[in-house]
Amino acid sequence: MSLALLFENLSLGFGRFPEQFKNFEFEDKFKIKASAGLDFKILKSGFEVSSIGEFRTGFEVQPIKNLFLRSGLFSEKGKIGGFSTGVGFRSGLFQFDLAYFKNTSNVWKDGKLTQDEFFETLVKNPEFEKFTRDEVTFSISVDMSRWYEKSLRVKSLRIEDEIFPHMLSDFEKRNIGSVEIENTSDKVLNAKIDFKLSFPLDIEAEPNEFEIKPRETKTIPISISLGTVNPENNEPIKIDALLNVKSTSDIPDEVKKFKIFLRGRNDWNGNVEDLKSFLKFDSPEISSFARIVILEHKDTLEKIDPALRKFYQAKFIFDELSKHIIYVSDPSLSIDKVQFPEETLKLRTGDCDDLA
Repeated sequence: MSLALLFENLSLGFGRFPEQFKNFEFEDKFKIKASAGLDFKILKSGFEVSSIGEFRTGFEVQPIKNLFLRSGLFSEKGKIGGFSTGVGFRSGLFQFDLAYFKNTSNVWKDGKLTQDEFFETLVKNPEFEKFTRDEVTFSISVDMSRWYEKSLRVKSLRIEDEIFPHMLSDFEKRNIGSVEIENTSDKVLNAKIDFKLSFPLDIEAEPNEFEIKPRETKTIPISISLGTVNPENNEPIKIDALLNVKSTSDIPDEVKKFKIFLRGRNDWNGNVEDLKSFLKFDSPEISSFARIVILEHKDTLEKIDPALRKFYQAKFIFDELSKHIIYVSDPSLSIDKVQFPEETLKLRTGDCDDLA
């Protein structure tokens, strides 16, 4: 979404006006224009309104790659003054555009115009005014940026495509892969790597800017963190991602697409070692449960050999859990689910991984 506000001072050119009126002077009219535009997939559209009653709108559709269909209209105080339609085609460095403009006002249709009629029409817009002729325009443009010599190449990209939220925290980063960048030129380059994602995760290369020598290949680690995101989703989220590699220009030398699946909050990858990631030492529910149990057995613990005291603390907590929690197996799922300890304490049920 793009928004714009324009303050414009009218400056007229008289190339299209009747000869007898070209020397007349006009008082510049101050006006404010407000614009809004939308760029969404294959559709671009926008509109513009001014403080003196002008309105413009238009859209562009891209039905297939490199083909553009366009249309628009201009109105003033509720009356349509003109409309246009056109087509564009892009091929390599070149773009070809053909457009037709139709003036729907009735001014100057017969080529005759009195001075009074001229002043009554009130010319307000230097780009479109009521004396504009119907016209067909054709243009050819060249995209000079495509001549940029691309010198960096992605030799390989290795990314974990499944991320489990319980293994990340707001303050931790975790490596999820790496990218190999090759300098194919004969010059020392300053390379830069950035990412664009459809979901607000923090993914970055470390370092994201570095110097790379001619014909050199560097392997750069890629890390991820949840940042300020607190995913409470129960279902996986598919994240579309782009990796851009640039050198001295803002134009990417290479772009790689990849996908990441952010698993649900309680999803588990089946690795027993990763079960500890579900446990947070500062969980108030866990701390409260443990302290209450230890307090209830305070007298007994004071009589036990200090060398065995922590063992018995663990035993009392284990025994208390056995009284509170009933084993219930998970339903058959494509991926195992694990409850966080505070959830197990609340539900009082769980299977082997939950109880562990």
